[in-house]
Amino acid sequence: MQDTTPPPSRARRRWLQALAAAALMGPAAVPARDTPRRLRMLLNTGFSSPQAWLWLALGRGYLAKEGIALDLTPGAGAYTAAPRMVQGAYDLAYGDVNALIELRARRPDAAPRGVYMVFNASPSCVLVAADPTLLRRVRFLRYADFVPDLYGSVVMASQALLRDEPALVRRLLRALNQGVVDMLRDPAAALDSVLQAVPGLQRGPEHARLMATLALEMNAALPPAGATQLLGGVDHARMERSIALMAAGSALPRRPSAHDVFDAAHLPPAQAPVEATKAWREERVATIPLVAPPGDCRMGRSSVVVPAPTLWRTA
Repeated sequence: MQDTTPPPSRARRRWLQALAAAALMGPAAVPARDTPRRLRMLLNTGFSSPQAWLWLALGRGYLAKEGIALDLTPGAGAYTAAPRMVQGAYDLAYGDVNALIELRARRPDAAPRGVYMVFNASPSCVLVAADPTLLRRVRFLRYADFVPDLYGSVVMASQALLRDEPALVRRLLRALNQGVVDMLRDPAAALDSVLQAVPGLQRGPEHARLMATLALEMNAALPPAGATQLLGGVDHARMERSIALMAAGSALPRRPSAHDVFDAAHLPPAQAPVEATKAWREERVATIPLVAPPGDCRMGRSSVVVPAPTLWRTA
């Protein structure tokens, strides 16, 4: 099934071109290659602050330096990314790894593979009544608390891209990894990069989303073994356990292996631990869940609507 997303208007294209040119001329940008390789990427949701690592990789020229340009399509929910990637013949997608496990089990001939794990913990949760007599009083049961082996969102690459252009995948992950590092070091600058790139987003809600994502889904201490893992990588034994849970819970026709679901061969080499800025270390994240409920239950996580282009094309 072909992607039917309409192209941006002429005025929007001019605005995007100007934005891309400004980013390339910025002090943090680097010279781009003459003819970039253009890739189509499906996102998990609409454009929002938890994707700041991607906007940093774009705005600071990391992708351009590697000779890569992206056409970004907003998604319809993290769990839909893997199947929609196959349906729309995308090169890349960003979405829930557990949906990818299902797809690898049911359609191993067509399903993509994960190449960079962004969320160390699942963002999903179950909404339950705290008091059966008061239906309006609810509480959230986070998957990360009850099923800590489950991972969250992952960057996926098509089988064709992995087979035919492995060097390109390595360059892509090198650029995205630098965006993740920058986001972890300085979330305030990461938030600014999203707000500058996507007009219409509001700083308050996006700040809450970003800080909750960093504190919950990207918390390297969930589980404790995550602190020893390569940035973007997975723990093989934990991934095997999560696949076993998915296979049993969803009655999958086959149980793919951890390597079948996640290809770690293209990750950047190990780096020194990322040290956040002093402002981020002092941020009080304990109140974040009061502003934005955890995981996919978080308000706006799956239904963010902003006056942004329906298709984002980098220079």
